[in-house]
Amino acid sequence: MKLEQQVVSLELAKKMKELGFEQESYLYWVNVKSMQPQSDVNFWGIWRGMKDEILGVDVSKNISAYTVAELGEMLPAEVWLLNEPPFKKQYLLTINRYTKSNDWSVSYVRKDDQDFIDERAKTEADARAKMLIYLKENNLI
Repeated sequence: MKLEQQVVSLELAKKMKELGFEQESYLYWVNVKSMQPQSDVNFWGIWRGMKDEILGVDVSKNISAYTVAELGEMLPAEVWLLNEPPFKKQYLLTINRYTKSNDWSVSYVRKDDQDFIDERAKTEADARAKMLIYLKENNLI
């Protein structure tokens, strides 16, 4: 499996940074141009190690490339939604892979009926990241 399939995509990583997710991870998206300023080449690559150990790079521009495991640690096992005041409804985390589409799904499902929140993506890392973004944007974490 390629490394890019095991970490959050650059686009979603940027969104997570914008939303204020902590920027500490095992891997980082690094703008390679910042490593070689004289070059006109500008692309992002994945760098292993602490962000302050990357020599010659403006570390403030690095973005956490969270792994599937790191994203899993960030996802709560359950969320509570206020549906009809004063009632709170419990939603439990489920993660599925669909064989026909090969998509990953990260969902929070109510135990007592069919109500659910669902985010899907081609990789498990992106599906987890999309759910974390949803939870953050909706003040659920």
